Order: sequence, then structure tokens, then C-alpha cells
Amino acid sequence: MGQESPVDQKALTISGLSAANRSYDGNTTATLNGTAAYTGLANGETFAVAGSATATFASANVGNGIVVSVSGFSAPSLNYSITQPSFTA
Repeated sequence: MGQESPVDQKALTISGLSAANRSYDGNTTATLNGTAAYTGLANGETFAVAGSATATFASANVGNGIVVSVSGFSAPSLNYSITQPSFTA
């Protein structure tokens, strides 16, 4: 019998979203606009985006171009890995 060879997971990213600008409110909660979609699926596969996203500003301070980190998206199967998106607003 042959030895099984490991298969590398194909990396996916999330597209179709942007972070909304907001007025200063002392919080770091961010709002995402758009419809999330996977970018990088193989062999014509299609999947609805899995997971529940949470978006957070890196700072509650007033400013432009503050990084918004996103977490909570999941890969659609074990054949894929996911890179969470990040934005500025």
C-alpha cells in the first residue's frame, strides 16, 4: 500500500465588504457594509460564506485610516483555509 500524501489547504480570502466610517463614540465596534464572498475557490465550487463576523477598530480614538480587524468567518470545508479581512475607516 502506498503512503497517503498530505494535501495542502487552498487559501481563501473574503471579498465584497468594506468598513463603514463612523462618528466618535468612544467604542471600538465597527460596522461592515456589503455582502461577503469567498475568493479563491477551486474547481468551480460555490459556498455561502460561513461564520458570523465581528469587526473592531484598533483604537477608539478619533482619526482617519484606523485599522478595522475582522474575525469570525470560517472556511467552507477542510480543503480550505481562510484569511480574515482587515480594512481601514
